[in-house]
Amino acid sequence: INEDGTFGSPINLGTPINTESRETFPFVSSENVLYFSSDGHPGLGGLDIFAAKIRFGDYSKPVLNVGEPVNSNRDDFSYIVNYDNKKGYFASNRSEGMGADDIYGFLETRPLNFECLQPITGTVRDKISNDLLVGATVKVINENNEEILSAITDNKGNYVLSCDCNQGNFIRAQTQGYVPAEEYLPISDGKPTIIDFYLEREIIDAGFGDDLAKLLQLSTIYFDFGKYNVRRDAEVEIQKVIAAMEKYPSLKIKANSHTDSRGPDSFNLWLSQKRAESTVAYMISQGIASDRLKGEGYGETRLVNECDDGVKCTSAEHQLNRRSEFIILE
Repeated sequence: INEDGTFGSPINLGTPINTESRETFPFVSSENVLYFSSDGHPGLGGLDIFAAKIRFGDYSKPVLNVGEPVNSNRDDFSYIVNYDNKKGYFASNRSEGMGADDIYGFLETRPLNFECLQPITGTVRDKISNDLLVGATVKVINENNEEILSAITDNKGNYVLSCDCNQGNFIRAQTQGYVPAEEYLPISDGKPTIIDFYLEREIIDAGFGDDLAKLLQLSTIYFDFGKYNVRRDAEVEIQKVIAAMEKYPSLKIKANSHTDSRGPDSFNLWLSQKRAESTVAYMISQGIASDRLKGEGYGETRLVNECDDGVKCTSAEHQLNRRSEFIILE
């Protein structure tokens, strides 16, 4: 605002204040703190109230969620505070109100801490299949078991949060159909931290004769041409089967190996048998009891398409027949 009462040109504050979502109700306190509401930053739900310290025309990074009890899982907005008496007001449509938007008053009992914010990033995945879990909730919970803020994983399974590094916090990931997982962050110096979560499914719907490879959405397990040793990339996929067998101690499986129709029948049968045996031997070396495992090679006797001897097929069609299966026996 100019000295004569006229206004200068509006300038977008950019990041980290503005996001692709809504940023509304700005208020600047006498302590040079910008308060605003947003549904684009990690929060507790709906519009949450955030704060950013103005420093020489710039703003603290990241912005700070003021947390409970001011913020709720509904819309919270229009925050103002008087730093002389620490009293303030805001509006909310939280469920305990008298109807629609209500005005609430509060007394600030603890100042916001802009000096030690610890950025936390990571991904949330399925522990067995390693699939990214989109829409999972990741929460920051303090040592009093109070939820401070939360974030939702994006379409790449990523989340971004920040917490007060002057106190210990629990970081909890959860989503429907999975057992929640949690890690504790002690008091720290505020360095960025990466926490990746691998959630266990509550139930795996499987039974006798089902192919565990399909249920776990395993990538194709490849072997080098004419060889049967387990490759490093195959180990990654087999480890997912091992994880399932560790989680379900009564699970017994049969590792089946198949080839395409190219090459002599007898060689394909021998090669697939050696590959099945190698797979079983690898799993035993990783701690799975031998009486829970069987292995058998079928060569080209169980093709999944018409690419038999003498039939012209593409490499991709032949590849469909070069597969491994982990059939549930019990």
